[in-house]
Amino acid sequence: MARKRFSNKDFDVKNLPKTRKEQYKDLLQTEYRTLIMLGLTLLVFAMPILFIYFAKDYSVSKIITSMISEELSKEQGISSLFSTYLIYDLLETMTLVVLFIGLSGAYRVYRVLLWNEGLFFKEDFIQGIKTNSLRFSLNAIILGICIFGMDLSATILYNYSTYSNIISGIVVLISLFIVIPLVLFNLAQEAIYNNSIINTLINSFKLTISNYPKMLLFALPFSSIYFIENVPNRILILVICVAIIVFLLPLYLAKSMTFSLDLFDKLLNNDLKEIKDKGLYK
Repeated sequence: MARKRFSNKDFDVKNLPKTRKEQYKDLLQTEYRTLIMLGLTLLVFAMPILFIYFAKDYSVSKIITSMISEELSKEQGISSLFSTYLIYDLLETMTLVVLFIGLSGAYRVYRVLLWNEGLFFKEDFIQGIKTNSLRFSLNAIILGICIFGMDLSATILYNYSTYSNIISGIVVLISLFIVIPLVLFNLAQEAIYNNSIINTLINSFKLTISNYPKMLLFALPFSSIYFIENVPNRILILVICVAIIVFLLPLYLAKSMTFSLDLFDKLLNNDLKEIKDKGLYK
């Protein structure tokens, strides 16, 4: 059912925001409940990966404790860590796919809101899943590979290479500051265009390189994961994660989407007059 809003004055097209930046502010003011609803919906899709994360953390901590107490030798501990990471990283990738299926619905909602098409939340969310879940899942698998690379460098490479810390740092930097910006542009494009996977990746790479300083700002929030992991109380970590997903993630995705749409209007939509600056007053 469509959510109804009432105004004390008639709608005028001139009331539409003139820029995507203005549109983001307008979205926060007029659609905050919708954003919170998105956050709660995404929390449902995020529950599997939160469960796997805490199970992985418990198993890894148990092995490290056994190594410190010398119940396991270094070689046994490294082997156990690798097996544990391998199993849980596979599970994490599968649960990331679940989360990104939810994101495919969320990005459809953002598109409808930003193009001012009239939102039917449940119907549009489901339509986004039907249309884009497969392509969104491919991006989840890319991030899953990055997670495995970071865990691999922290275990097996640590045992066999004196440069493991350097390799681990490189993998983290590539994941945070190259892969994540590419994925964000990929998701925004998948919600709008019907391009091939190759064309989407090429466009994302070009957009990332040409706007790299700004894309760093979008990548930096993910570095907070390392600070959150160092919180000693696991229940507090869970509360923080839930709060971030419900209250901050929808705002972050909305900002990423408006930023991407602004670039698409300037660089990709010149021959697509029907969607260029759609939702804005021009």
